[in-house]
Amino acid sequence: MSNPPFEDYADRMDAFVQANDIQEDKQASLFLACVGPGAYKLMKNVCSPAQPSTKSYSQLKQLLAEHFKPATIVIAERHKFWTARQGERETVADLVVRLKNLASTCAFRAFLTEALRDRLVSGLHSKMSRIQRQLLSIRELSFEDAKSKCIAEEMAGAANQQHVGINAS
Repeated sequence: MSNPPFEDYADRMDAFVQANDIQEDKQASLFLACVGPGAYKLMKNVCSPAQPSTKSYSQLKQLLAEHFKPATIVIAERHKFWTARQGERETVADLVVRLKNLASTCAFRAFLTEALRDRLVSGLHSKMSRIQRQLLSIRELSFEDAKSKCIAEEMAGAANQQHVGINAS
């Protein structure tokens, strides 16, 4: 298994700091004591010429976050989002999670739910063409309604397939 993203590690560290009510002046020291030797060496290089111990916890997190996840190029991120399609064996629920993840770097702001709705409907696999046609005919369609209808269609298809399989025996 690959290493989790730094932001996941930082979120867990934040939770530990909060759960243990660690005072702000001790947070950087705790962070430095908890990271592994490789991460500490990286921190030294990122902070150079200063020492990591001269930085606050927030500063250390920011430096590492910028190192591990440089600023994204919105148009490239949106290209990935707008070209995403449901895989043959991918469930609608999994597609929705993947689309939300892709959208998180697209800076859609107030357009987010419309973008998710549009990509969900447009990106459905051909096996979902019947529900896709139905969704395209709804004048005021929300993302949540589109998602619910797709999941219901998928479940009905699976139940029907199971029923046909049982009767074929």
